[in-house]
Amino acid sequence: MQEFTDDQRYATITERDARSDGVSFTCVRSTGSSAAPPAPRAPGDATASSSCPVLLPPWRAAADRHRARIRPPEGSVMTMPAPLVASIRHRRINTPLGTYVLAAGDDALIGVWRQQQKHFPVVSRLGDPAGHTHPVLDAAATQLGQYLAGERTDFELPLAAVGTPFQHRVWEQLQRIPFGDTTTYGQIARSVGNPRAAQAVGAAVGSNPLSIVVPCHRVLASNGALTGYAGGLETKLALLRLEGVLAD
Repeated sequence: MQEFTDDQRYATITERDARSDGVSFTCVRSTGSSAAPPAPRAPGDATASSSCPVLLPPWRAAADRHRARIRPPEGSVMTMPAPLVASIRHRRINTPLGTYVLAAGDDALIGVWRQQQKHFPVVSRLGDPAGHTHPVLDAAATQLGQYLAGERTDFELPLAAVGTPFQHRVWEQLQRIPFGDTTTYGQIARSVGNPRAAQAVGAAVGSNPLSIVVPCHRVLASNGALTGYAGGLETKLALLRLEGVLAD
């Protein structure tokens, strides 16, 4: 069972970390221990424990697991471990598509957003501005510039996206869409094992925190329509033209 420090428990509650949605913590201040889930109660068993179970979230192992590149063998976007939250820094960069904000911890990129886009994070989530050099942000800015200049078709960056298990399954499918290709919300729903979840897939695609790097712009409606895009339809159109999906 994952153990948490007092500071981590406090941050989980006060910062409303999305990874702990639906999770309750029962902690004893004097010992720092957390209650374990009780044994399953048999039907009609009045003697079974009445204490509430503590459901600890499936936190990923920290340092070594979030360093995977954008296309690890399993195609997974890694979850950001709690200790990285305090180390987040951000940088604004100008691109042909407008101003983008990049955010990263010490070892991994956690966000790429177009300024003022839908689902743009609150300022407190971006951390402090980065200094003159930051290895992750430097690499992300360079590779993003190369991509937008037509000099790169893929990214090689350590990622640490924060999201629900369902969102992660959807984002992993986004990573599998090749440069210059597209898919549909319905196809992704089938790929994650829930053919009727196209609308939920659309919401997960729209909340992707790593735009361009995790290519949510490559998802279209079943009839080929562009539909919505958090960074704006003009941005989505420009990206698909850049990749040769649409004619200029």
